[in-house]
Amino acid sequence: MEIICLEDSIHIALAKNGKIALNEDYLQLSDPNCTLSSNGTHLLANITLTGCGTQIEDDGTHLIFKNMILSTHEPRAVIVREPYVDIEFLCKYPKRENVTLGYIAHRPPVTFTQRGFGTFTYQFEFYESGAFAQQKDPNSYPLEFDVGEMMYMQIESIVDVPNTELFAETCRATPTNNPHDRISYPIILNGCKADETVQIIMNSNHSKIQFAMEAFKFLGHHDQVFITCSVVLCEVGSDSRCAQGCIPGHGVRKREATNISYSSGHRIHKRDVPMEISSHFVSHPHRLSKRDVLYQTSGHFVSQGPLRVRGQEADSPVANELNRYLAFSVGCLLAAVALVCAVIIYRTPRPNHEMV
Repeated sequence: MEIICLEDSIHIALAKNGKIALNEDYLQLSDPNCTLSSNGTHLLANITLTGCGTQIEDDGTHLIFKNMILSTHEPRAVIVREPYVDIEFLCKYPKRENVTLGYIAHRPPVTFTQRGFGTFTYQFEFYESGAFAQQKDPNSYPLEFDVGEMMYMQIESIVDVPNTELFAETCRATPTNNPHDRISYPIILNGCKADETVQIIMNSNHSKIQFAMEAFKFLGHHDQVFITCSVVLCEVGSDSRCAQGCIPGHGVRKREATNISYSSGHRIHKRDVPMEISSHFVSHPHRLSKRDVLYQTSGHFVSQGPLRVRGQEADSPVANELNRYLAFSVGCLLAAVALVCAVIIYRTPRPNHEMV
């Protein structure tokens, strides 16, 4: 019998013309539902490492996957004339092994489908310069930057529906590929610039968002930066989130709430909350009906990274912003601790000393 042990399966080939003639109709694996096939000269089986009743053993240095070829017969049979078969086979895999892996860190475009907008794709890329003529080579990821070096980013929507525009509601940087990481740094909030080095590049293409900012590092033992944006796709000229633009609010300081109109041509002003998309709206997948208007898609996350940033200049605006943020947080914590200590001291009764 020939046994081939693969990384996730076992292949076996058992000769039919050995000392005992074998018939695939009367053979099975440990699981009665798993049978063998024949190519005329050999009995064949292809099973996964966890399927067909395979047993797993651990001898300390190897993982052993065992199974058996067994005779079978009709449930009501009283006698048999086929030879009884009981053949065990196994594959052993070392538990410790040196492995070299290759991967492309660059994140590919992401595709979504939503009623009224059909299927659309978001592509997040870094570019060589503010001309946005040449994007960074996907094979060069993780990208490397020096602290303070300008990073040029573009998010593009590819959609069949005409007369649409793209808007970035929020953008955040995190030290991991988890956009909800507890450590994050705001870049854009509520459509407003939240970092003083952010530059929004105006362009005439409604389907593109282009922005730039100075590279920075997270404090502590974090050597990577991921950037994630929440974007929406809107109908141009509608009362949508895209038309509202920057809305200064919670978490955005007045001096940072810089107007961002992108390419829509709308002036920035506060309106009522935009209409949410409901499942009962019906619209042609490639045309927006005037009666059943879908103003905007729901928000979708699109990410790119990792980035590796070299060095940390003390006079970098972003580094200073991070330092101020950390210092403010530590200061608040120390103040709270001091207040609690003061209350404890105030409430501690003083001992009474009596003169004898």
